[in-house]
Amino acid sequence: MSKKQEAVKCVLVHAGLAATGCGVFKAVVPVPLIEVGVLTMATKKMCKKLANIYGYDGIAGVTTLIGVAVGAGFGGSLATRIGDFIPGINVAANVASTTILHLTTGAIMIAAFELMKDGYIDPVSLTKSNSVSLVNELAVCATAMVGGVLRGGSLDEVVTSIKNKYLQA
Repeated sequence: MSKKQEAVKCVLVHAGLAATGCGVFKAVVPVPLIEVGVLTMATKKMCKKLANIYGYDGIAGVTTLIGVAVGAGFGGSLATRIGDFIPGINVAANVASTTILHLTTGAIMIAAFELMKDGYIDPVSLTKSNSVSLVNELAVCATAMVGGVLRGGSLDEVVTSIKNKYLQA
């Protein structure tokens, strides 16, 4: 199994577990935004596992990149959480947004690690400012493509498309 295939499997497993956990948690404790801390840690753990798969764990620039990606993902996720305040749809809305959050963040991180592996990005020289720029560029590509995964497409294909779009820019 290639690193990319292992990483895709990791993201799909984490997205499923996080969405299931979020759904159960919201059904039991229907308080708006109460799950944010737990989901932030789950997303961070997924990103760290991805870094480990590619052998980039412990590099300061990669740690910065993970922080930026997780923060950006949760900023977008919180902006779409209006369903938290509508009884009856809050569980389904949170499961959907949690799945999308993990798929998008995972796709961004895999694409970044693939670009590092292929020598297009130097993981050691990543700083806060160029991590933000990289995450923004990859997020533009990822957001448009993750919907394909939800419709039955391949996350592997999404990652390849994100990487290709980044290289064309």
